[in-house]
Amino acid sequence: MALGRNVKLVRELRGFTQKELSDRTEGVVSQAALSALESRDSKRSVFLKELAKALCVPTATLLKTNIDLNELQAQPIVAWEDSSPEEEGFVDIPEYELCLSAGNGFENSPDSYFKVQTSAPSVRYRLDFFASRGISPEHCKRFRVSGESMEPLLYDGDRILVNTAPQERIKDGAVYAVNYDGELRVKRLQKRLDGTLTLISDNPSYPPEIVPPDILRDGRFFIIGKVIEKSSTAGFD
Repeated sequence: MALGRNVKLVRELRGFTQKELSDRTEGVVSQAALSALESRDSKRSVFLKELAKALCVPTATLLKTNIDLNELQAQPIVAWEDSSPEEEGFVDIPEYELCLSAGNGFENSPDSYFKVQTSAPSVRYRLDFFASRGISPEHCKRFRVSGESMEPLLYDGDRILVNTAPQERIKDGAVYAVNYDGELRVKRLQKRLDGTLTLISDNPSYPPEIVPPDILRDGRFFIIGKVIEKSSTAGFD
């Protein structure tokens, strides 16, 4: 996602100069701030809502990885206030489950590994939650945690929000959702000098686990994404 690039694309499509767009925000976003946002191709801005309103597009449009300008041109320009509740700064993220069976292989698109858990309700998030982190909501999925290996951080039945965008690098000690031989695991990851990975549980009853080289070589292990948020019910039962 590149918010600055998207703002510039839509601004030019609307025929606005930077000053005119600034004026449409009633000065909330200065021309200098707008210029910096576009020139640096910034991934986030505290002015996301104001810019979307001034450009007459949903905030979700400005957060897209790629904007289809032909589709945007074909859409009528409507008053921003008339947008649907989700377009007014919120997005619904459904819960998913891993649906890959052992032996199916990992050649298909990663999205084919998951299916929406229809029995679980979607959860509504503010779009600025994603914008402030430079994350596209299109890449985010919710999963249910099973087991006690990550207590006290995560308890059985908790839900996690996972950024499934391709990871440029693994941050040692960060929490990731991974597919380990067809099974969903949530662990802290640590890279080893030989290129393999260690899976670390927060619960001391579960010792660190090294992913065997043959599992990595055969493609039976991959990172689903980095955990960025949790919904916990622990202590309320």
